[in-house]
Amino acid sequence: MKKLFNISAALAIMLMARGLASCSSNAEPEPAPEKTVEVTFKAQLPSRIDARAIADGTKANELFFYVYDENNNNIAALNRHNVAFDPTGEASVTVALTAGHTYSFAFWAQAKGVTVYDPSSASTVSLDYGSERKPVAGNDDLRDAFYSLEKNVTVAADGTTVTRKIVLRRALCQLNWAIDPALVRQMKEAGVDIDGALVKVSVSKAYNRFGLLEGAPVQLDNYSQPTFDYALQPAEQLTHIYDAASEDYKNFRWLAFDYFLTSTAQPSLIDARLTIKCLDGTVLGPYEVSNKKVQGNHRTNIILTGTLAEVHVNVVIDQDFDTTDNNVGAAPAWKAAAGHHRLTHIERK
Repeated sequence: MKKLFNISAALAIMLMARGLASCSSNAEPEPAPEKTVEVTFKAQLPSRIDARAIADGTKANELFFYVYDENNNNIAALNRHNVAFDPTGEASVTVALTAGHTYSFAFWAQAKGVTVYDPSSASTVSLDYGSERKPVAGNDDLRDAFYSLEKNVTVAADGTTVTRKIVLRRALCQLNWAIDPALVRQMKEAGVDIDGALVKVSVSKAYNRFGLLEGAPVQLDNYSQPTFDYALQPAEQLTHIYDAASEDYKNFRWLAFDYFLTSTAQPSLIDARLTIKCLDGTVLGPYEVSNKKVQGNHRTNIILTGTLAEVHVNVVIDQDFDTTDNNVGAAPAWKAAAGHHRLTHIERK
């Protein structure tokens, strides 16, 4: 009897073991763990243009970096703020990403401590142009700002580290005003001296929101009509095309430069106004232009020429901010018919 019991117990154990083995063989295999890849982005500011101190690409010194999944949802844990640039104008960011997944990346660079831009949102950068009662400062090179956008990048699984080079571009346009030195001399001979004079600029349209995932202005019905308040003239001269046909250049006295947000993909039309306030209280202007083209990452140069009796206002838009001033190839296409302003816009206070 005892022997029979032992045989039955052994059979039961064998059947149980076979059942367990059968269950084990039918179980789904565990998925292999997803591979993580370290990706380093090296964001580079544009190289210094000529020897200018204005718009030379060195004023921006901190980077804001945003990561989005394939559905454009921001991954907050991977964002990086206030990343410093090194002396060569490069900022590095390293993040751990999942191999085989698709991401988008947005970059925004600005001067540290600047309050006119707010890049804290993962979707837009807000721009502040002040108000009529409290306009923003004019001739402020700290408003220079840069961006880049890398969309739909799939992380490959063929390495543990990846490095990507990113070239930043200007997000804004630059509007310049300058005057022919010959006209300045005529003014002095007539008793009007603009040495040390303050200048003020107004424009009819500047957008308030820059879309990080669009790489362009958004909420286009939300715009400002900013005034850039009285400021000292730049010490530098503006080298500008003088004759598009002969491709001659000339140095003009630089009066004003201001940055604001407009379309980068194509030109926009604006009205602009310049007023000059001399040290003795004399006010010149306003000098006005209407329906003139401006474009993000471009310069528009407005030049006062002519004679004391009749001031001509010439407008040229430069093709690309990242080339030297006054891209000649663009000048004939963009040059507008000169406007005429008699120098009777003078008030003495």
